[in-house]
Formats: sequence, C-alpha cells, structure tokens
Amino acid sequence: MQVDIKGTDEMVQSKLDEANELMLTEPQITSGLHSHIIAVFQENKDARENSGVNKIMLDSLRAYNGNYSSNEMAAILEEGGSTIFMNLTSHKCRIAASWIKDIELNDEVISIEPTPLPELPRDITDRISQAVEVEFQASLENSEDTTQTIKEINEFKRDMADAILEELNSEARYAFKHIETKIKDQMFEGGWKKALSDFIENFCIFPTAIMKGPIVTKSIKLTWENGVAVEKPIYSFVSKNISPLDMYPSPESESCQDGNLIEHIRLSEVELDGLKKQGAPYDSDKITKVLEQEQGKGESNLDGSIEDEKSGEELRDNQHAANKNVYHGLHFYGPIKASMLRQWGLPLGVDVEDTDILEAEAILIGSEVIMAKLNKDPLKRRPYFSASYQSRPNSFWGTSLPAAMAPVQKMCNGCARALSNNMALASGPIMEVYVDRLADDGDVEEISPRKVIQVVSDPMGAGGRALQFIDVPSNAAELLKVYEFYEARADDVTLIPKHSNMNEKAGGAAQTATGLSMLLEAASKGIKDCIRAIDYGVIIPRIEYEFYHLMLGGGIPFSGDISVIARGSQSLTNRASEALKRQEFLRVMTMPAVLELIGKEGVSNLVREMGDEMGFISNIVPSRQEIKLKEKENAERQAAAQKAEAESKLAPALAQINGQKEMHNQTMQLKGAELQSNQELELAKLQVKDQAENLRTQSNIQRDQTSLERAAMDNSAKIEMQSKEIAVSLRGEGTGDRDKIN
Repeated sequence: MQVDIKGTDEMVQSKLDEANELMLTEPQITSGLHSHIIAVFQENKDARENSGVNKIMLDSLRAYNGNYSSNEMAAILEEGGSTIFMNLTSHKCRIAASWIKDIELNDEVISIEPTPLPELPRDITDRISQAVEVEFQASLENSEDTTQTIKEINEFKRDMADAILEELNSEARYAFKHIETKIKDQMFEGGWKKALSDFIENFCIFPTAIMKGPIVTKSIKLTWENGVAVEKPIYSFVSKNISPLDMYPSPESESCQDGNLIEHIRLSEVELDGLKKQGAPYDSDKITKVLEQEQGKGESNLDGSIEDEKSGEELRDNQHAANKNVYHGLHFYGPIKASMLRQWGLPLGVDVEDTDILEAEAILIGSEVIMAKLNKDPLKRRPYFSASYQSRPNSFWGTSLPAAMAPVQKMCNGCARALSNNMALASGPIMEVYVDRLADDGDVEEISPRKVIQVVSDPMGAGGRALQFIDVPSNAAELLKVYEFYEARADDVTLIPKHSNMNEKAGGAAQTATGLSMLLEAASKGIKDCIRAIDYGVIIPRIEYEFYHLMLGGGIPFSGDISVIARGSQSLTNRASEALKRQEFLRVMTMPAVLELIGKEGVSNLVREMGDEMGFISNIVPSRQEIKLKEKENAERQAAAQKAEAESKLAPALAQINGQKEMHNQTMQLKGAELQSNQELELAKLQVKDQAENLRTQSNIQRDQTSLERAAMDNSAKIEMQSKEIAVSLRGEGTGDRDKIN
C-alpha cells in the first residue's frame, strides 16, 4: 500500500497503528516522532524492495564476491557438474577502484579557488585598482609616443583591466590557501582518505555509494604539558562511508538532499555511551534507558529480508552472530510541518507558522528518540553525498558495474562450467563392461597399467568384446572461443580494457608504447565520467559543506566567494603524451619566423594558458603590460649602449675638441683673472681716495668744532664778566659800601 509521506497529518495517522507494536508509552515527542519515523521507514523500505533495488544490490555484492545466489546454486547442483565461478566482476571492480583511487586519493585533487570574478572586501579591491591605475598612468605619462591610435589606447585599457583582475585573483588565491589548508587538515584528521577509499570500493560494487560527513565527534586527545600526560577533549569532523544496503531514500528522491532520507545505523555500546557523554542535542536519559533495557540490540527487525544475506556476504557469519553486540537505529532527515513538530513537543520559535515546512533530524534507537532537532544548515543540506558508477536519470539508484556486466558474467560462468565438465569427461576414456562376462570378482573400476581382467567368451559366439573404451570428444577449443568472446565483451560494457592493468598478453596496438598510450586515453574516457560523478556528487559538495560549517562556526575570518575545484577528472590524462605535445608546440612557437609573426606577447599568452590548464596556482609568465614595460626598458638600454658605442668611436675627435675647449677655458680664465685684478686695483684706488677725502672732511670738522668751542668759551667769559659787573653795580647801590666791596 502506497502512503503519502509528505508530512501530512493523514500519513502519520495511517501509520500510527502499524508502529504501535514497536512503541512504548512515552511523552508526545517520543510517540509522535517515533511513529512518523517508523512510517517513513516502512514506505521507503517497501519502495526499495518493490523496485528490485535490494535484489540488484545483493546480486552485485555476490558477483563481486564470486558467489552464486541460493537459487542459482540449487539449479547447478541439481544438474550436477562443476560449480566454478569465473570472477571477472571482481577483477573489473578492483581495476576500476585502483584506477579511481590512484587519482582521487591524491592530496592535490582538492583545490579551493576564487571564482573567475572574485568578490573581495571593498578596501582590498579599491587599493589594488588604485595602485595598478597609478602605475599605468605613470607609464603612460613617461611614454614618448604622443600620437597613440585608438587601437593602442584600447589595448592599454584592456591591459589595465586584465592587470587589475590578475591582481584580484592573486590576492584571492593567497587568502584561500589558508582556508584550503585548514579544510584539508580537518578532513584528513577526520579520516577523509579512509572513508573515500571505502566509498570508492562501494562505488564500484553497488548501484549508488554514499558518504556521510562531517560528523562532529567528541573524543579525547592525549597531550603533554611539562612532561605530564593531559587528556583534552577535541571535536573531529569525521567522514564515514555508508553501506548502500543501510540507506533508505524516498521513492521520489534523486539525491540525498531530496524527500525523506533514513539511514539504518549500527552503534556499539561504547559509541552510544559516547553520545550520552557528548550531551546536547542527544538526550542522555533516553540513551541510558536504551542501554539499560538493551532496546534495539541484537538481531535487527528493521529489514530482516536482507540481514542474513548481508551478514553472509560480508563474512560475518549469520545475522545473529553479526549483530550480537550491535544496537540498531534509524537516522532520519526529512521535511515536516511545523504544526506536527509542535504537537510532538519540539521547541520552535514564535516566528514559525504552523504551515511552515521545516527540515528535521532525529535518531531512533528501539522505541526511544535519543536526538531530535531542526536542521540548522542555511541551505537545509544534509551531511550525505552520493554518486553512481553509471547514473540512472531521475533516480537515486544508478547502475552498478557488476549489474552492467551481469549478462557477460553469466555467459562466462556458463562456458566455464561447460568447459570444466567437458574437460572432466574428455580427460580419460569411459569404459563399457559386460559384468556377466567377468571371470573373476576383480574390481574393474580400478584401472592400472598391466592389470589383467579375466573375461569369458561371448555366449552368442559373435566374438563381441567384454570391455570397450569410449573417448568423449573435447569441445574445449569452441568453448574457449565463446568464453574469450564474452570476456572481451566485458571490456566494452565496463569501459575497462585488459591493458588498463598492463596485461602482459595484450595484443595489437597495446604492444607499442604509443599504441598503449592511445588505448589508455580512449579507455580513460569512461573512468573520467565516473570520476566526474564522484567530483560533483561527493568531493565538491563535501568540501563546500566543510567550508560553510567552519564559516558558521567562526573558524575562518573570510569575505568573498569561493569555487571548489576537484581536479580528479583533470588529472586523468596521459601526462607524458601531453608533455610531448606541449614541448613540440612550444618549439614551433619559438621558431624565428613564427616568433617574428606573433611576437613575445603572443608566446607569453600561449604559455600562460598552458600554465592555467596545468593548474598552476601562481603563473610565473608576466602579463602583457609587464612585457611591454620590459621591452621599453630593453629598448632604452639598447639606445644607451648604442650611444656609448658611438661615443667610443668619436673619442679622439671629442678629446681634441675637449682639449681646445679646455685651452679656451684656461684663456678665458686668465683674462677673467686679469680683468678681476684691474677691477680690484681700481677699487683699491677709489677706496684710498675715499679714505683721504674722509680724512679731510674729518679734519675740517674737527677744526670747525675747535673754533666753535673757542667762540663758546669767549662768549662764556664775556657773559661771566658782564654778570659780575652787573652784580657789583647792583650791590653798591644797595649798601653804599662800594669801596669795601672792591
């Protein structure tokens, strides 16, 4: 029965009765969400079973392990004969896996680069633009050519724009190296390489392979402080390969990001205890209850139809032995109405309306929901990534490599069994014996050289033989041809030829180095397609998820946009052949006639593009503007050298001219000195004359001063005399005693 699983109330109610037997009476967040997870899981499981995906996955795993299904083995045993399994599937899978691992497990396969037009902080872009513009304007002002054409002006503008963009990219790449190093360090510490290696194995076996991560895991790291061991808790961003047999997507899903997604998780007691100690968002009380009551431990009742075969193919004995100490649970991701989440007791913000569809995450162990929360990722992404060896349009599940070559594998197995049976029959004669004509009781089944078998004569008198040996004809040659035909067909359906693993018996073009290189290049097209599926389905989104996780956690101070580059498909090239092509092309480009035609600027453009194609982070080839500046400097140096050479040739004439100039200068210096001497003499005469005139003037002044002083003294004496006379005159008239006074 098909049930609507788009988060409606009707779906939950319809599945509630089916889930009651697996539920306990718990608070509403347990019962409601528990029933929803069970309902979604049941529908996803039914869809996977009804679509035949379970059978395809188990058949692929059996083919990889070289085993027949139980029905096939029963039919073969009923017919009798050989049960040989010619495991071409495992051989092709291992070649494909090793080829892909050789490329994808390279440390340089992951690169974080700016987008073609990087968006950096405004102050950085303004500073770069201003610096480049000032430099170019200065070079333009220093240019002696004042009659530039429109073409030259436009070229100058384009060069300036290219230089600014190149500087922006250089600055962005420099900033991103720190981010790339940080992400690689965290991914590798979280077991990225081991998880990717296991993922590639599943990629080559199952219809779809799944990677999970980053799983934020708390662990204890032992460090040393002053010689003392100290335990410190750390958080790791773990990556994990998920078995496709444990993944249950919605029937309408095309990727892990669509619809409802459920993973059948298997946890040990230690892992559950670790989740309990980790705290929020895990419910410690419910985990304790699971551990105490051992809910979900042992044989799984989630999908018993595949557990037995899964355990057997994984060589883990039967389901009981394989799951003896395992706790089974369901990790759920999916959209749910806000109204239902509120009914189940999940805390939501006041700004969330009941009609909103929210992305929820929960873990169910037994009957306990040990973790329930909203997906806080801004883009509502889930930490699951998938890729298929051969994708199937509009489907989550692709076509596995074993499924692609299943018809070839069956024909090769049939030929091998027929060949084995025929060789067994044709290896020796079949003996026909008339037992009633044996003269003794000897054992005719034991045939050995010189053995004597006694028989009686033919009772019919016809002289018939009592013993006859019948040779079974060998059909080995024909069967081998049929086998080889279908074995070759395996190369076509898988796009993995024999010579890809350097088979020493490879013939034809593969016997020469050039031919083998061409065949490998042609064969690599199919592997390139597989690697691109891993790049775009797993590596790029996984790194972007890690980047945003670090950004949201404040681990990286960054502004701008990034582009995650996975160089896996680019790495799969015949490097020797490409190197020869580049060398030959450069040799042609540097020929004098070609170099004169395209110039150094043209050669630099080609070399720069080759560097970009080879993935150089920093291109050592100078820009067009730098080449022009260097050419200008070279021209100036050449002009200076030519000038020096010309001057060296004119040195004698210049020496004579310089000598004449020197003599003329000396003559002029003498004349100047004589003139200066005459001028100084005249000046001295004038100074002496001035001094004499000054002396005469001073003498006249002194004489005049003396005369004035004398006149002043005479006037003083006269005045004094007159004063005395007046005084005497006045005194005599007043006393009448003139004679006494005298």
